Amino acid sequence: MNCTETHNLLHGYLDGELDLVRNLEFEQHLQACPACSQSLEQQQHLRTAVSAAGLYLRAPAPLRERLQRRLREAARADETAAPPPRRRWRPERWLAVAASLGLVTLGAWALFQVASRSAGRDLLVNELVASHVRAQLLVTHRTDVETSDSHTVKPWFNARAFV
Repeated sequence: MNCTETHNLLHGYLDGELDLVRNLEFEQHLQACPACSQSLEQQQHLRTAVSAAGLYLRAPAPLRERLQRRLREAARADETAAPPPRRRWRPERWLAVAASLGLVTLGAWALFQVASRSAGRDLLVNELVASHVRAQLLVTHRTDVETSDSHTVKPWFNARAFV
């Protein structure tokens, strides 16, 4: 513990409000630090001077009883108080909710439209690229059957035709 912490805890120590650990740390620091010990002594002298001067007055019994009665009444009133009224939905709130839902629906629809268009475009691009690749492959391979004999060509064609 340092002097700053001791200074902050001084009044708590005088009032007996520190826990056991803090109290022991505080007292150990006081044994090692003469400045903090002197500050504690000054506060103790001030406390005894104020209490000796008769500046502390106890509240009269009727005042104390009246305050306690009012506190009990206030506590009972809080217990029996009606719950706060529930808020009702006003038309402008329903309108705001409807507008929000409409905007969300419109946004979802627009997003779906954009996504479906790009999917169609992607399909077209894929088909065009595939056609181009097939055309490039056919440059080196123009014929599969190198004969004009119909008995050879007809079975080959029937195997590849989807009729």
